[in-house]
Amino acid sequence: MGEPLLSVESLSYSYPYFETEGKRQALFDINLEIRTGERVVLMGPSGSGKSTLIQTFIGLIPNLRAGRMEGKVTVDGLDTSETSVPGLSKIVGYVFQDPDHQMVTGDVDSELAFGPEQSGIDSGSIEERITSVTEMLSMEHLRGRELADLSWGERQKVAIASVLVMRPKIIVLDEPLSGLDRDSAASLLEHLGTIGKTWNIAVVIVEHRLDLLEGFIDRVVVMDAGRIVYDGPAADYSAGGMALLPGETGGVVHAGGTCLPEPFVPPEGVIPAIEVLDVSYTYPHRKTPVLNGVSAAFYPGEVVFICGPNGSGKSTFIKHLNGILRPDSGRVLVSGTDIAGKTVAQTASLVSLVGQHADYQLFEETIERELAFGPRNLGMDEGDIDHSIDEIMKLMDMTHLGRKGRPLKLSVGEKQRVAIASHLVMQTPVVVLDEPTLGLDKILKDKLASLIRDLKTRGKTIIVVTHDQEFARLCADRFLYFQDGCLVP
Repeated sequence: MGEPLLSVESLSYSYPYFETEGKRQALFDINLEIRTGERVVLMGPSGSGKSTLIQTFIGLIPNLRAGRMEGKVTVDGLDTSETSVPGLSKIVGYVFQDPDHQMVTGDVDSELAFGPEQSGIDSGSIEERITSVTEMLSMEHLRGRELADLSWGERQKVAIASVLVMRPKIIVLDEPLSGLDRDSAASLLEHLGTIGKTWNIAVVIVEHRLDLLEGFIDRVVVMDAGRIVYDGPAADYSAGGMALLPGETGGVVHAGGTCLPEPFVPPEGVIPAIEVLDVSYTYPHRKTPVLNGVSAAFYPGEVVFICGPNGSGKSTFIKHLNGILRPDSGRVLVSGTDIAGKTVAQTASLVSLVGQHADYQLFEETIERELAFGPRNLGMDEGDIDHSIDEIMKLMDMTHLGRKGRPLKLSVGEKQRVAIASHLVMQTPVVVLDEPTLGLDKILKDKLASLIRDLKTRGKTIIVVTHDQEFARLCADRFLYFQDGCLVP
């Protein structure tokens, strides 16, 4: 595999007292080496320190984040605490969990050219690099497009490509598969493998969807409570299939199936909670519709999973369910009433929509205020709000975070739980979740699935957009499959 490219020696790190509630120390005496050309998956329960650790690889910690760091991290012989983040970025390519956090331009080509331009590379070489990377990632069709017009998964590919055009010696990807359908995820891993071999790049992936990684990774590093609890060959760790994370237990797979459309007989005499009638929609500045004559009905007491390739119209569809987007043609009925004349705020009292990324939904200073915001705007009684917060925090396994915990200082998985909880406390009859398992480990996925099944028994309508087939099998009653803006019959 070659000489160590990255070395972590006796690393410990504590966040400032004002950033956390209760748990301050995130890393304890970490020792780790990554070698040239190696493929490593970094895994562990939500909040175990994975994201904190990889931030030390690129110098975000300690150069741009306050806190106390002990020990040493070196990359290609450079001490990260003594090297600037821009200087390290030429060696370590870092792909954020949310691609929008690293986008700096408005279109694909400009985004891919930005890094090399800032490094003073000539225009001819830049174009050569862009052509090479886009071909290797099979994303030539995205060139020339506006970033705002791309799906989340497509933007993720652009983010990865924008890092690879810099020709780093190591690329670190924080949950790169979370927004990709299974075929796209498999294709991305295949392309990363090819690029890694061609350019001899080390690949480090933080990921929970372990079923997709078998056959790709050389080595598994497992973290728990800020410590490395396993570091060894993938074959040893995953003998007979990927092993469970610390604290996980096996269990019976619940009812549900593969993501294919299934015949469905509507309950006789029951009005749909939501009915979509021949809806079409085209984004401004686009020539082709994202939704093309879509009709569907969702009933009380059922859990419907919406599946399909990246860019097939899934997220656009659910934004019509509470009026965030308005159809060019067609109608959306909630409890039999057309929402065309209603505001989003009015419809939100009936249909709550949890978006893909918690960072865009959290804005209060404490978890308590975050969870109380929606119910207060709906006019709920303060006593009922307080009781509902306690109940939801227990159901979402959040009590250890504390009511006074600061939402924006939490891990990605913890933020996701807060975002979901902030909608559940509103007790709307319809709950729509867009990729809700982002940042959640297997234990938390199981708990979320159990919560969804519980909401179903209370007569709620639950609509889930996801690529996570493992999660879908835990609680789905029915599947809808999108392809090119249409529901596949």
